Amino acid sequence: MTPIKKDGNSKPKLRRKPIYTDFESLPLMLNVNETAAVLRISRAGAYNLINSGHIPKTAIGNRVLVSKADLMQLIQPNKQ
Repeated sequence: MTPIKKDGNSKPKLRRKPIYTDFESLPLMLNVNETAAVLRISRAGAYNLINSGHIPKTAIGNRVLVSKADLMQLIQPNKQ
């Protein structure tokens, strides 16, 4: 968990990483942090895979997104 803004005298709020228990619970499009969490790699590792072309990306403005279908193809490349 990563600490974020502190409101006045209150304790710092914590941002939780998303927890997905199965493939069906994944959103159709994942951001880089979610992609890294699913693959259990670092955020930098996810960016390396995306920038090298191993994971196709969709850019919307400054956001980098990965489709659930493309991520599944990376995980199970020989399954058809």
